[in-house]
Amino acid sequence: GQGLALVAQTMMPTLSPAPPVPLRGLPPARRYSVKLVEPWPAKVASSLAVPDMWRKGLILSGRALAEGGITLPLQAETAWLVSVCEAD
Repeated sequence: GQGLALVAQTMMPTLSPAPPVPLRGLPPARRYSVKLVEPWPAKVASSLAVPDMWRKGLILSGRALAEGGITLPLQAETAWLVSVCEAD
């Protein structure tokens, strides 16, 4: 299966960096490829530590996505489109 999630920050975060964003509801034992859909928000895209990793996809378990989440650079009025697909 596959899906999209929208992660948006409307105001300045109270914590810096923003806390991880959990992606819940996925079967914990399955593995998923997580990518950031481009174009990325210009004012925070340069803050991604390893952009190619987000283009190729991180492979994480449903458990890791629910419990640890993903960390994204967020500032006021930014949004990321996150693609989540079952990994082979």
